Amino acid sequence: MPVPMKRETPVDHRLRVAPEPRTRTFDPGTPNRAGEHWKWSGRWTMRTIEQGRQPVEAPRKPTSSLARAWAAIALIPVFFVVAMAAGEGTISGLGYPVGGDYPWWVSLLSDLAAVAVVLVPCVAAVIFGAEAKRAGARRALIPVVIGAVAGAAWLVLTIVSEIGP
Repeated sequence: MPVPMKRETPVDHRLRVAPEPRTRTFDPGTPNRAGEHWKWSGRWTMRTIEQGRQPVEAPRKPTSSLARAWAAIALIPVFFVVAMAAGEGTISGLGYPVGGDYPWWVSLLSDLAAVAVVLVPCVAAVIFGAEAKRAGARRALIPVVIGAVAGAAWLVLTIVSEIGP
């Protein structure tokens, strides 16, 4: 009956990586013919994580990424209101009346502020939804599409409203 062989490099499943192979320890001694001051002590030791190996971070569960994507979708209407306030606040902060006549650069600054604010939850929904999709949640495509459509719609409506009459 064959004897089962022992595994040479044990695997620590908590770290998700195999540890370094065992190394020999050396004790200082008298120099040998080559002038080396170290000799083998005859003991085997194992390297520790502190000697340069870092544990691998476990991937995030798809449910947490999916929950974050849906939370970002829920925040899109709130950020729409905040974006309108940011755009109007930019115009009044520059000293121009809201709804009055002002130069093109003021309009550009207010539109950039509004677009930057409203794209935050849209981009977050797309990023977290894609992460959940990669982790295996098939239904994660819904927040990705909603976030992308909402962000693109805001961007197109902003451009059309500035180009229009």
